[in-house]
Amino acid sequence: MAENRQIFQDKWGFDIEKYTYIQKDFLEMITEEKDMPLRVLEIGCGAGMTLSRIKYMWPQSIVRGIESRQAVARLGGDYLGVDCGDAETMELPYEEGYFDYIIFNQVLETFNSPEQVVRRFKAYLKDSGRMLFSIFNVMHISVFVSMLRGNFAFVHSEILDKSHIRHFAVNDILKLIAECGFALEDLQGMNLDGEQCGVPKETADAIYQLAGENAQFLPISQFILKTKKL
Repeated sequence: MAENRQIFQDKWGFDIEKYTYIQKDFLEMITEEKDMPLRVLEIGCGAGMTLSRIKYMWPQSIVRGIESRQAVARLGGDYLGVDCGDAETMELPYEEGYFDYIIFNQVLETFNSPEQVVRRFKAYLKDSGRMLFSIFNVMHISVFVSMLRGNFAFVHSEILDKSHIRHFAVNDILKLIAECGFALEDLQGMNLDGEQCGVPKETADAIYQLAGENAQFLPISQFILKTKKL
């Protein structure tokens, strides 16, 4: 499987596993009855696998997506309404106040001004709608250890992916959603133990002690948020 995955990447220019991952945490945050005609937009949707699962679970839903990589967007373009473009600058073909859910899936880190992007898409969300976010946590313990060793990089490359031009810790995230006019409804964390990234136990124990009340955020690789309009 690993060999075939590399062959695919060499031929098509992207990692198929990365762009076909279903973000199940988002599905758990959509609480409407299964017969509801939901309207959902996912930004950073990859090939549209999460949208496809939403369409399966809520058969009456209308799903749309935005993906910046053309080869990836093409996979979901016909049957899932995936448009290729830069969500920060592209012309948006949607009606204002149209969507029940707008999802930002690991993309805020790639925007020059994530605050402006969130405000821009807020206009396309119903007053009763929700915005969902997955955001990498730059406060993860392995990032600390990497910097202590003199490197701003480490083995779990997604958090410090080369495409990221912005980085977020928990307070940065909470500040962003508040300034954009949203209230937090739910905050979940996806844990990645430091030992998986080669952090020695004695080093981890020392960092946890220094972090104090913020130690709870050190094992979280990314945050999953559900927000509503104020």
